[in-house]
Amino acid sequence: MNEFPFEPILLIHDGKAGVQALLESLPSRVVKLSDYQLQTFLREVEFLTEESGSAITPEIENWLWIIHSIITDELDARWLIQRLQDRGIVRQEGGL
Repeated sequence: MNEFPFEPILLIHDGKAGVQALLESLPSRVVKLSDYQLQTFLREVEFLTEESGSAITPEIENWLWIIHSIITDELDARWLIQRLQDRGIVRQEGGL
């Protein structure tokens, strides 16, 4: 049973090809997650980064940074849209 509030992302490949597929598909996947799911995902990425410590290679560090950036960009965009809506500058209809 999955302990996270979202289903795991299925990867077809392992190794570098799997990581690259994840990075390519992640932006379209994160838009489907709730704020809570995104925050949970972000905490896990941050925990993994801290847990790895000095064992982390520059390549892994870069991949984790990209994942972190994709998630935080989505959260930041949602925050900004909400603030703009609160001030009546934009109006959102529907969603993705």
